[in-house]
Amino acid sequence: MAGPAGPQLKQLYDQCAKEEEKAQNKYDDAIKPSTGTFKRIIGGQMTQEKLEQTRKRLKAATRKTNDAKNEYLLVLEAANSHQHYYHHVVLPQLMRVRPLSRWMDAAAHVGGV
Repeated sequence: MAGPAGPQLKQLYDQCAKEEEKAQNKYDDAIKPSTGTFKRIIGGQMTQEKLEQTRKRLKAATRKTNDAKNEYLLVLEAANSHQHYYHHVVLPQLMRVRPLSRWMDAAAHVGGV
């Protein structure tokens, strides 16, 4: 079964990037020494385990974002390769098979030109 197409992959990548940004902001807030969770850790409100969970969520979000980006880039590369092949291999072969003058002659007989 084929995966999502280009636009869906782009949307997935954008969504993952937003989730990663939220996770990064939460982690940054958690390790700030003057505010946030760092103060709560010192005060005993947040444990090292919770801080580690925040770090793991950030790593997971980053990994998911990178995976989505890589898949999107692979789909773009495949589409570009197909387009390049069509323009540089298929079309020239078609033009060699039937020269333009023969195309024009055939169109004149049909009533096109």
